[in-house]
Amino acid sequence: MTSRPEDGEQGSVPPAPRSPQAKVGFIGLGNQGGPMAEAVSQAGFDLHVWARHPRSLAAVSGVAHTTHDDVQSLGNSRRRSRSSSCSLRGFFV
Repeated sequence: MTSRPEDGEQGSVPPAPRSPQAKVGFIGLGNQGGPMAEAVSQAGFDLHVWARHPRSLAAVSGVAHTTHDDVQSLGNSRRRSRSSSCSLRGFFV
């Protein structure tokens, strides 16, 4: 059971249970996508990323992640093998 904070109170909702193999793919690591991708990895998800500009990868340099060479390899990972499928993909443009 989760509780919601009353007006003005600080509170948090516990994270939903997830599979230890949960993989999340991110395309776009700019001002919005970068911090979100970093938080996803810090939360224990298997992070997969692609960035148009290599310098954007700095946003996830401090966390565990797998870098893909192109969007197709990130998007098509499901077709190659179920074990490499990203459970969720985020696009930040």
